[in-house]
Amino acid sequence: LELSARFREGDFSIKGFDKFYPDLYISHYYPVVLAVLYVLTAPSIIVGVSLNVWFAALSIVFLYLIVKEIGGTDNNAFLAGLIASIYPSYLYFGSLLIKDAILVCFTLLALLFLIKLIKNFSWERFLILSLAIGVVLHFRFYIGATLLLTLVASSLFMDLDNKEKIKFGLCILLILGFLPQIFSGQGYFGLHFFQTFSNDESIQNIGNQGPLSAESTVVKRADFDNPAKFIGNIASSFFFISMGPFPWHIKYTRQLFALLETIPWYFLAVLIVAGGRAYFKRKNYQMILPLLIFVFATLFVLSIFIDNFGTYMRIRIPVFLALLALVDFSWVKSKLKTNLNLNAFSVFKNK
Repeated sequence: LELSARFREGDFSIKGFDKFYPDLYISHYYPVVLAVLYVLTAPSIIVGVSLNVWFAALSIVFLYLIVKEIGGTDNNAFLAGLIASIYPSYLYFGSLLIKDAILVCFTLLALLFLIKLIKNFSWERFLILSLAIGVVLHFRFYIGATLLLTLVASSLFMDLDNKEKIKFGLCILLILGFLPQIFSGQGYFGLHFFQTFSNDESIQNIGNQGPLSAESTVVKRADFDNPAKFIGNIASSFFFISMGPFPWHIKYTRQLFALLETIPWYFLAVLIVAGGRAYFKRKNYQMILPLLIFVFATLFVLSIFIDNFGTYMRIRIPVFLALLALVDFSWVKSKLKTNLNLNAFSVFKNK
């Protein structure tokens, strides 16, 4: 609102905003997007919330298209989108005037075009993918960095001849390497970020605050002095961030809503594993590898940097939505059909 007031007065510069309004200053441009929207429409919070609703709706569309792109059925795509639309963390954080809705939207857009790129390479798709990754880098650098890693790893499975792979490799080095600098000011391939947060003190401080409670820490910190302890802590953190928070982590009544997400997630995890196995059995694993690489890389990064379940429940939203693309609802139908046939056979045999 403060920025939109300045824009309405004809002052379109945001220089010095951090000094005049230190409590309002944020290092990304989401407030600028809102300010422009307020200038074009009305300076009302409901306008900003409506923008987030649109981005959330686009996220559901992109998830549906991802399921279709990897060879999923219409039913699986529809049900995955339906579950995403009632995903508790996304409903809550997507309704706030924060960057998560736009971040999730562009993350899924990047994954969609990465899968398209593997199936049928084109420079137009590569351009859209690069821009989507750039937006993600701007709003949350380490999520964008995992997307860059996913792109580099997935390039091995692209249907390109050796000459084209060399060209594409040069593009990754020359173009994608500058994305972290252009969109987030973190240097070539994010060297500034890695130099800043590669020490133990930075890792200890980066995840201190969480939206649920300052005392909701459940993940063990990384210990770089002891390799065995480091591996054990990372494995423990990875498990907590992937499946938690668990009921015994709940300390306050306001945290109970987290169980609305985690308990159903345990059942969905079974369907995700079943779906992943089905893709590998059909030898269609190249299509889901970008999703798996992104999921595991992001969860690993969160295992190092984040120790508060209020924080990681918000940051892991694109990870969970990406995993929903693998859910195989037909597996439940086949199991029920098999059990019914076995029961009918046993009844007939007894007679």
